[in-house]
Amino acid sequence: MPAAIIARMTEFQRGPTPSAERDDRAVGEISHGQHEGDGIDPSASALERQAMAWPLPTWERGVGAWRDDVLIGIEPFEPFPPVAAPATTAQLPAAVAAAREEPVAPRHRGALRELVEIGVMALLLFSLIRFVSQNYLIERESMQPTLQPGDMVLVDTLSYRFSGGPARGDVVVFHAWPQAGEKDFVKRVVAVPGDALTIREGRVEIDGVPVDEPYVSGVSTTPDTGPITLGTDAYYVLGDNRANSVDSRTYGPLPRDRVVGKAWLTYWPPATMGVIPDGGAQSPLADDQLREGPDGASDASSVEVAP
Repeated sequence: MPAAIIARMTEFQRGPTPSAERDDRAVGEISHGQHEGDGIDPSASALERQAMAWPLPTWERGVGAWRDDVLIGIEPFEPFPPVAAPATTAQLPAAVAAAREEPVAPRHRGALRELVEIGVMALLLFSLIRFVSQNYLIERESMQPTLQPGDMVLVDTLSYRFSGGPARGDVVVFHAWPQAGEKDFVKRVVAVPGDALTIREGRVEIDGVPVDEPYVSGVSTTPDTGPITLGTDAYYVLGDNRANSVDSRTYGPLPRDRVVGKAWLTYWPPATMGVIPDGGAQSPLADDQLREGPDGASDASSVEVAP
């Protein structure tokens, strides 16, 4: 309640002072005629009339109560409570105060840490990729038309560790036979352990059945060989360019422990990008598919791929 109202009510309870009585009589004589018929006792003093005319406190008025200092139907503005001052560190809980006082690391230290983390993650990712695959550059023509000189391929070095070894038709990268020197070759597997292989009349036969080889583009396979029954962990590999490849026809079956992995993807140049075909299912040839070729040894390249 405003202080002025409290002071007036206190004065009213104590009664008027002698000077106030004189003022009341004077005011009463002047304003007596003004209050006739307005519902106020003419004998009331000026102080009493002022107290009776004073607006009721906010909590005693209904919504929209009349006041001469505001518009009808609108409540007078109630001031917002005072805003408390921000709490000091001493008034905060211990955990909040500790967080507020914790020193902030310089920005350049955070950036350096992020760079180190990115470098470590890149190194780990590179190591993982190198563990499951390797990339090779094709240098010679022995795998044409499947692979061309200048092609870059990805070799899966992991799957053969769990699958038991290459399958017929797989294109594999391997360390050369001991007598061929320190080289890596890329060839196609045409026979696996337990197969009886024969090369006769320009075609490859497995267990006496001619093998369909669309990847050789009609080139005959020479010279006649076999039959050769492959032992445990032995593979017979040939280049798709049968007329220009050093392979098992020269050095014999390939031991399993020489195999690096399966060449499965060409990723460069963009024109040759794609999955390397594995030859599909091998099936007997029809009579009109039998291919004949001249006898004689093939001329071969000495270096097939380079890491």
